[in-house]
This record gives sequence, C-alpha cells and structure tokens, in this order.
Amino acid sequence: MQIAIVDHSFHQKTGSSRFFCEILEQLGGVTHFWDDSWRSGDVVTPDVLNASRFDLVVFWQVLWSVSALRQLECRRILLIPMYDDVGDRGSRKWFPYRQYFFVSFSITLHRQLLASGVRSFHLQYYPSVENDSDSCGKDYRRAFFWERNQDVNVETVLRWFQNFPEFRVHHHAVLDPGHDVSDRVPSPSGWEVSTWFANKADYLLISQSCGIYIAPRAREGIGMSFLEAMAVGQVVVGLPQPTLNEYVISGQNGILVPSQESISPDTDWEQLGRAAQQSVVLGRGRYLQSVLRLVELLRGPTWTAPIYISWPKICLWSVENLWERALEYLRAAKHKLVARPSMD
Repeated sequence: MQIAIVDHSFHQKTGSSRFFCEILEQLGGVTHFWDDSWRSGDVVTPDVLNASRFDLVVFWQVLWSVSALRQLECRRILLIPMYDDVGDRGSRKWFPYRQYFFVSFSITLHRQLLASGVRSFHLQYYPSVENDSDSCGKDYRRAFFWERNQDVNVETVLRWFQNFPEFRVHHHAVLDPGHDVSDRVPSPSGWEVSTWFANKADYLLISQSCGIYIAPRAREGIGMSFLEAMAVGQVVVGLPQPTLNEYVISGQNGILVPSQESISPDTDWEQLGRAAQQSVVLGRGRYLQSVLRLVELLRGPTWTAPIYISWPKICLWSVENLWERALEYLRAAKHKLVARPSMD
C-alpha cells in the first residue's frame, strides 16, 4: 500500500505527527507532503497528490473542503483534524463529510462527529513510560510554566497557587507566533525566567526537574506536552477543557481549576504525581490495543463503504440546521433594529 500524508510544515520541526507515521508504515510506504499555506507558503493541491498513484491519502490537522477532496483520484481518504482547530464546528459543517472516515484524538470531537452522522475512530494517545522515569524525588514546590498565549498567564498562575507561599516557578516567557507580547505581565520577582532552549533535550532537562507542569493552553489537539509531563510523574495543572479534561480527573491524577479559582492548600502533590504516571502506564496499554484495531480497519475494504443515515437522523439534523439559521436571522434583525437611527 502506498500512502500519502498531508501535514502542516511546522510539524517538520516539532515531529508531533511522527508517531502516527509509524502506525501508517505498518501498512506500507509513506510519502509526506508538507503544506506551508499557514504562512502563505506552498500549498498541497489535488493535482500534486494525483500526480502519483496512492492507495490511501491521510490529512493530518489539515482539513480540506469537501469539494477539494472530491477532486482526488484516490477514494480511500482518512481525515485527522484536531479539537483545538475544529472544536467549535456545528453539525451543519460536519454533515457534508459523512462520506469520509475520521480518526479523533479527542473523545469530545469524536462524539461531535458521530452525532453528525460522520464515521469516526477514537484513538486516545498515551506515550510510553521509560523504566527510569520515576516521580520520586521531584520538587513539588516548583512548577514549569511555558506561557504560550493568554489562556493561562502570570496572573492566572499566581491566583491558582496563592495558597502556597513557598511555591516557585520556572517561567518560559515565549508566546506563540501571532500573540501580542505587550499584553504579557512581567515575571514576578523570584521566578526563574528563560526565553529560549537550544534543543528539546535542554527544554526537558529544565521542565522535568519541576514536580508540577502548568498546561499553558485552554484547548489542545492531543496534548503531547502535558502527557510527557504525566509520564515522568509530574502533576499537571490546567483549565478544565478538552483534551486535558479527557486525561485528568481533578484531585485523582492532576488538578483542573478554572482561571478565577485557587488550588486547595491540602493538595497531596506526591500522590497525584504517582497517580499521573500510573494513568499513563495503563493508558498506554489501551492505546496500543486501539492501534491494532485501527491498522486492521485500514487494511480492510469495509471502512470506505458509504454511510447511510436513517430518516430520523436526517430530520434531526435538518431541524437543528433550520434552528441555527433562524437564530442567525434573528441576530441580524436585532442588529439592524439597534443600529437604526432615531427618528425623534
């Protein structure tokens, strides 16, 4: 089987899609096509993919329109969007994709797709736990915080840990591209600060020396960074949103806390660290079993069969679609009424 995977070019540096390429390599040869359109670079087009004969085309965090997908000569198409990109889509936008097959790393997204009549396979990723990865001896009075955007900022962290006067932070003060650094609150006195790492090994050396890892974003696609933290026995603290809340049960293997609340002073950090690592060990076994089922599914011929939606399902979608359009009409009418100049 010859397989094409269309992927964002920034994953060339992060390598975050490499594990899935290894899954695909169990099925045959894999050719990578890097889409650079997110920074106005080269775009992968249907003609580019049609120039070679592929048995399977995979889209990793790249969601083409249905009209573009129909231009592909290969009919075996696998779509893998991420929750942080598409979590706000409604049924009306997913319904046209019912002829395609999805892999969902978020159970929330998986359920959205199924509710829209779209076929989805839920694959919850867990990294492996190295034999020498031990939560014992970690400094649970110290946290690593990479400030990626304004979902979680300095003020949020101070509020969360206000019940821990001995608490110390390593602040990696590097916002993601496109975020305004002028909005950033300066690091408080006493916090360690970094602005770059030469490589991932240097990053892990600092981040994993801390007993607490602060999840920096409200929503994730998979959550590789906090999963790596849990795998080495760090306690992950973050907002109660997907995908973090699909891995962490607050008070059992981590802490989920709204931005305006604080963490209980009675928190047993060492126990949470041990539970976090154990949850990854158990999750890894479930993940590997799911991979075996996915590989067998992709090998077989049945997953490309057309999906048939029952009349109640179509009617339910139609009513929801009609309701969404009615709300849009009412909002527009209200806006025009408010904007109308006074005749007095």
